[in-house]
Amino acid sequence: MSTVPFRWLSAVALIAVASAAHAAQYSWQEPNARVLPTGDIEWTPTPFSFTPGPSVKYIDFEAGDDNGDGSKSKPWKHHPWDPAAMGAARECAGIHTYVFKRGATYRGILRPPKGVTGEQGTPIQLTIDPAWGSGEARFYGSEQVTGWTRGAANSAIPDRDKVWRADLEFAPRAVWMVGRNGAITRIRLARTPNYEASDRDDVLSEWYLWENPRWWTGEHKTNVNGVLMHLGIDTKNLAGKASDYAGGIVWSEWGIVMGAPYAAAIEAFDPVQKAIAFQGPWQNDSQQIHRNNRYSLEDLPQFLDQPGEFWFEKKGKGGRLYVRLPGDADPNDVTIEAAKNTTLIDATAMSHVRISGLVFRFNNVYWDLTAQGWRDPEVKSACIRLLGAGDDVAIDHCRFESVIQAIRIEAADGGRLDNILVADNDVFHTDHDGIEIRAGGREGGRSLGDVRVFRNRLREIGFRPARVNGHMALTVAFPETAEVAGNVIDRCGGSGYFTFGGKGGGSQDVPFCRFLIHHNKVVDPLLIANDWGGIETWQGGPFYVYNNVSGNPGGLMHWTVGNKKEGTPRFGHAYYLDGAFKNYHFNNIAWGKNNELGSKYANCAAFQEIISYQNTFFNNTVYKFVVASRRQAPQAGRDKFMGNIFDDISQIVFRHSDAEGKDPNARDAGTQAETFAYETDAYTSNVFYAITGKLGVFEAEDGDYPDLASFSAALLARKALAAGAGVTTTNAVLRDPARHDFRLASGSAAVDCGVKAFVPWSLYAMVGEWNFTRNNLDPTVVIDEHWYMAPYYSGREMYYTCPTYPLKAVGVSAADYVDGPLEDWTQGALELDGKDQYLVLAQADLAKPFVTGEGRGRRGGRRGGRTNQPPEEASADPGISGPALKNPQVYTSSMLVEAYLKTAQGQTYGAIVSKMDDKAGYALVLNDKGAVTFSVMAGGTKTALADSVVVNDGAYHHIIAEADRRNGAMNIYIDGKKTVSGELKLAADASLENAADLVAAKGLPCTLDFLRIALGTLADAKTTIDELYAWQFDGPQFRDFCGNAPVAQRDAGAIELTE
Repeated sequence: MSTVPFRWLSAVALIAVASAAHAAQYSWQEPNARVLPTGDIEWTPTPFSFTPGPSVKYIDFEAGDDNGDGSKSKPWKHHPWDPAAMGAARECAGIHTYVFKRGATYRGILRPPKGVTGEQGTPIQLTIDPAWGSGEARFYGSEQVTGWTRGAANSAIPDRDKVWRADLEFAPRAVWMVGRNGAITRIRLARTPNYEASDRDDVLSEWYLWENPRWWTGEHKTNVNGVLMHLGIDTKNLAGKASDYAGGIVWSEWGIVMGAPYAAAIEAFDPVQKAIAFQGPWQNDSQQIHRNNRYSLEDLPQFLDQPGEFWFEKKGKGGRLYVRLPGDADPNDVTIEAAKNTTLIDATAMSHVRISGLVFRFNNVYWDLTAQGWRDPEVKSACIRLLGAGDDVAIDHCRFESVIQAIRIEAADGGRLDNILVADNDVFHTDHDGIEIRAGGREGGRSLGDVRVFRNRLREIGFRPARVNGHMALTVAFPETAEVAGNVIDRCGGSGYFTFGGKGGGSQDVPFCRFLIHHNKVVDPLLIANDWGGIETWQGGPFYVYNNVSGNPGGLMHWTVGNKKEGTPRFGHAYYLDGAFKNYHFNNIAWGKNNELGSKYANCAAFQEIISYQNTFFNNTVYKFVVASRRQAPQAGRDKFMGNIFDDISQIVFRHSDAEGKDPNARDAGTQAETFAYETDAYTSNVFYAITGKLGVFEAEDGDYPDLASFSAALLARKALAAGAGVTTTNAVLRDPARHDFRLASGSAAVDCGVKAFVPWSLYAMVGEWNFTRNNLDPTVVIDEHWYMAPYYSGREMYYTCPTYPLKAVGVSAADYVDGPLEDWTQGALELDGKDQYLVLAQADLAKPFVTGEGRGRRGGRRGGRTNQPPEEASADPGISGPALKNPQVYTSSMLVEAYLKTAQGQTYGAIVSKMDDKAGYALVLNDKGAVTFSVMAGGTKTALADSVVVNDGAYHHIIAEADRRNGAMNIYIDGKKTVSGELKLAADASLENAADLVAAKGLPCTLDFLRIALGTLADAKTTIDELYAWQFDGPQFRDFCGNAPVAQRDAGAIELTE
């Protein structure tokens, strides 16, 4: 996020979001959608705004002339970026607003010159003028086909007299019919079976089934020309001869998980087994083909056997197109659009560019449907594609209909992308993904900076996916910061919204990222895939996921149908934390349609986690699932479930251990550890209604708790952070959830049962974060909850073994923890006398090397700092230490200390936090005036900054002190305001490293509610004190789904009872 809201946007791009932020200082304060009081979200795009720059050029592809002057009266035919441009149009360069005429159709490819750029505030624009022309300004990747002749010349085609043909100089892989009323009908590539998506919850229900008996043995394989591949057996439908299948394509589900159909070439036929040979999703014999996986065949002339299909006989670059239209209509009487161009606007580097108001249709797909993305960039074609570098690129108010993919933006060739805005677009019917924005690798922030995706609508996405898994509606991968809000997604093959954070593993240093995911709605995702989420987060946060709706996640694993009597053959989830860390999920709604055990329609889970921790779920509403919340590999602990409503759960509410049984993706989770960090988990203030299954399991051992009393007692015995899991009720909690009215019922047990939870704003390079929640296993240990993806965070299975830095509370007992203002679900503040009671983090613990074992995580490990190598290997590895080990030992970086505390009335002197000896270090202390002084020292030279704002009045105060090494400045902020600044007099290489212990509250009688230390400034975290303070003390976590403040105590669930 920007330090100044919308700072980076050009003046024109700003208009696209200005109306959404008219009443807000920060974009995350606005819903970017219409929020209904019942708990629903409606797409609410902002109005299109035509804001031309100083120079305007006009383009009319149907009546323009490239030799004109580009004026409204003498428009050009081609845009200057079109290789077909001639004359004056071709020679045009510079910064212009290019207006495409409404009512005209542009057919061509635009290839911006590499590095083309507008200016900040004056972008290059491709847009429309509402006053020029009428209707749509269309941008088509197709050509109209005319001159049709009845009759098929190819003898393999059935009913040849019903087929029409036309010869083309290009090779379409997609064909559409456009009626006189503008209605678009996709003409399908010839296939068998002649399926329809007659079951909207199981769109592949009419496909054929593989018989493959004993698939788990791996025996159904064959070798074709030296390549080991799969055999798919179907004695009922593969009864022909080899020539009947040669040259065709098979689309097959696969397993064990993910499983979306992919296209593969049919490479051989076994007439004995009645089987075809084809390679796995990642070539050769990768993955598995299961009994009862579904499949279809296509792209052979003999499959052109019913109306509504086409087949193309390719010869060279062109060939002959054969069609049978719906109702066997004459194609001479309608408009036939045959796809020609794959990518319509194809850029490698562009900056300060806005594309708005255009309508894109009918682009082509790469000819070889079986190809993977590495073969050719056109495998992942899109209407608008930027592969390379760019800054300040906005795509808004466009419509993408009947296309292969709408938008693909990806850093490439060492380029960096920043300040990307995709807003107010409407995407309808794509073969592949919908909108895709990615870094150039798996590393957050280095090649992709800030991304904002606002108010887009996506429908019917990804039902002919690119190989493999090219079926996501909206993907944002590894940006530094991202905000995704107000998007409405309906019916997609894969995930609705899928985001990657931090890094995907490896040795990169990712000190900072931030994701805001709010007011989005995803309904009917995962219609052809499983093991994903309607809204999915992956890897490192913080992810702030709030005020979203995720409904009816699919995820049918058809090969398990009939085998799941006690659960569901679906493995799709409303919210999936797929190896995701530092998530805050609040005020979200998850709803299912069916939870009948064993039914292929039963929705699996509202929340799913795998190898995930440091996640908080509070004040959410969950309705009608087989399982409410699932955890795999939960040994790290560090999860909280508080103030949620769980309504109508048929099998189990909390499936938080493999004691409940193995999962289909168990291999991804790995072997469960023998012990879990129970003392770091919290279950409290949840409301349970219509629970027909068990309450939960959460232990590594066999612990099976049928009801709330037994579950809570087990948590208490395990010394969980909070063990009173909540309340059960026999009275309806929600008003009418079956009709998606998620307001609380009158007299609901959820009233006043919610929680107030503290949600810190993300900072740069966090190395210590202490919330002072009472540790019931050992009250003298204050748990560290910092998150920083340092280079030694090499793989998600070992992250939890990386060091954390709990504080030792000297002289403290459980009785010293008291209620604090930041949270109300626990006694979350620590009262210290400053003399016999204070906090310490020993230098020996900070200096202890961390031996990573190259990611071979020991799953039984519970806290960081422990070696995870065998002893003989560990002894030979010196481990990670010094500046490479990220912790509160500060070296030459900037730094920040944040505290929320109250001191004794009139107190002077004492350390809020200090790590300083007589030569180096830092300290934030109370001075003789009752204000704070921040000091840093290196080489025996100290720089101190004293504030004059008194904080010793016995009230709580929020304090931030930062040392900005880059700018040579020190700053102190009190209660959201900068109160004093000064010069920081340190040489660039001067280190604050010292041998002292870190201490807090030493000599300072006080009550601490929050403390953290970062190796960067507010500016490094792309924020300001105003934004941080607004988020932490007046953010969306203090209101409900609809933006209502609590009437008194917060109610459980997403929606506060206000009537």
